[in-house]
Amino acid sequence: MITIILLLGIVILIIYSYRNYVKQFEDIDKLPGPSTLKFIKDLYFTRSSPGIVNYFQSLNAIYGPVVKVWMKPFKPMIITNDMEYCNNIYKANDHHISPTLIEITFAGEGIATNIDYEIGRKDKNILEKAITKSYINSKLNIYDKKYDELINAIRSNLGMPVDVEKYLHNILLEVIIATIQHKGIEITKQELQNFVKSRNDFFELLMEKLNSISCVGVLHLFTNNYRKIWKKHNEIVRFVANLLKKFHNLNIKERDSKNLVYAMIDGGMPDSRIVDNINTIIQGGHDTSVVPLSMALREMAKRPEIQDKIYEEIKKVIGTNINAEINIDHLNNMPYLHSTVKEAVRRFFPIPFLDRLILRDMVINDTKIPKGIRVMFHLPGIMTSEKNYDNPLTFKPERFLKENVTAQAQKSFVGFGYGTKSCPGKLIAYAAMKLFLVKVIREFEVLPAEHDVELISGLFYQSITGIPSIFRKRNVQVI
Repeated sequence: MITIILLLGIVILIIYSYRNYVKQFEDIDKLPGPSTLKFIKDLYFTRSSPGIVNYFQSLNAIYGPVVKVWMKPFKPMIITNDMEYCNNIYKANDHHISPTLIEITFAGEGIATNIDYEIGRKDKNILEKAITKSYINSKLNIYDKKYDELINAIRSNLGMPVDVEKYLHNILLEVIIATIQHKGIEITKQELQNFVKSRNDFFELLMEKLNSISCVGVLHLFTNNYRKIWKKHNEIVRFVANLLKKFHNLNIKERDSKNLVYAMIDGGMPDSRIVDNINTIIQGGHDTSVVPLSMALREMAKRPEIQDKIYEEIKKVIGTNINAEINIDHLNNMPYLHSTVKEAVRRFFPIPFLDRLILRDMVINDTKIPKGIRVMFHLPGIMTSEKNYDNPLTFKPERFLKENVTAQAQKSFVGFGYGTKSCPGKLIAYAAMKLFLVKVIREFEVLPAEHDVELISGLFYQSITGIPSIFRKRNVQVI
């Protein structure tokens, strides 16, 4: 009898505790969204399930700009493309990317994921001071040579489809690594190939984790996926750690203090955070540019007047010689080119979601959001919303020209983050993307390719069918 009473008491205590636990989320529970059973059924037991990222993206279209996803007994989560949430949470400095997404990622304590505001601010300040106009300019000739791989492929295949995405995937990774590279420090081709493979494998495994119910919560610790993903994580970190050792081993007399890595070393940043920040720079600079640039060329093919306007700027600022050197001042003096790059990032933003873990109780639009809730921001949804942009699905660089841009369009452009969590390397990204377009447009006209581009979203957008364009030689001079 005593045993039965004790068991009954434990059951009552569990029920009471659970009711109190659930009660703190009663405001969130009022938000629209799928039920627990529907969520589990749609995502894990439907043969045609689109996968977790695509599923999450569909929810705002079904339920509205603010959606709750609650797989009880776990905490609820909010998915939103609402600017009120964006302004109060995403743009705030006192919330950070949640452990759910960084628990096994190689960004560690880098500037994008560091939960300590002061450390993150200090590290970002070191990077921003190092990424000067002259530093970017010193790297442009290296970028120029890297892009020649694609330029030569275009020259060899005039009138034929060239899969720009395929080339850029490898080229842009080398471009970003070149940003931190230093004379006298060698990265072998094999080392780079191994690094690329480890990264690709890591993201495939991470998506496998996110799409498997057997990997939910603590269950993941007991899966083969967990062991594999940590192995790839360690390979990625080891590559960067070994690269950092090469910087440390370089004779002090040969060191360029203006180099990005040496700026972090001289700034007193510990090696572990330097490794995390290098990985953050590589990650942020690579995957954010491939799809926007590839798709921008296809949009220019459909609207030749866009490439014509860029070409007019090129002729005015640089001239028509396709071998003329391009510097940072040239790129900064082409406003229509800049607007085109910004529009490419807005229209084809390559990251479906970024999140924030709420670190204090908040009230937004009369909804109480307790500390500890994760809010997923559907960034492409924010930047393609009719509330924020006129004809948002139309590729229209003119919208970002100084004389046209609206305050709402500026506030809604979150392509490079915001505040302390904003990307300190955005000037590098802009310069690298603009240089690429200049090299292509000054030598070639871009023509439409009859091809269905099928973009799928994992942690980043990519095409499973490639993103080809067709090119025709311009009538230009070579000196």
